[in-house]
Amino acid sequence: MSGPSLGGVEVTATDAGFPTDIQLTAQALRLGAAHIAREVLNQCHRAATVGGITARQELEKLGISPRSLNELGVPNRNDLEELMHSTRSTHRLNQLGISR
Repeated sequence: MSGPSLGGVEVTATDAGFPTDIQLTAQALRLGAAHIAREVLNQCHRAATVGGITARQELEKLGISPRSLNELGVPNRNDLEELMHSTRSTHRLNQLGISR
């Protein structure tokens, strides 16, 4: 899964969230190491969440109950929505020079 280029950082990661490729622009380099690290981690986390949702759908098709999957901590669509909202909020705060 490849993440969108946020602040000049684009990460390609596996469904488990492991980065396989990282592309940086001059903009990302100007924003510094902390910005790059944050973006890499955010995009890897998003890839792992999407991968978990895909696995969840496959496991539900095999008859595993949503309750069991919740107890195991397998991500669902709400987790992705929360992650995307949090990422957008953090990105906006960073643009304003405010760190969380």
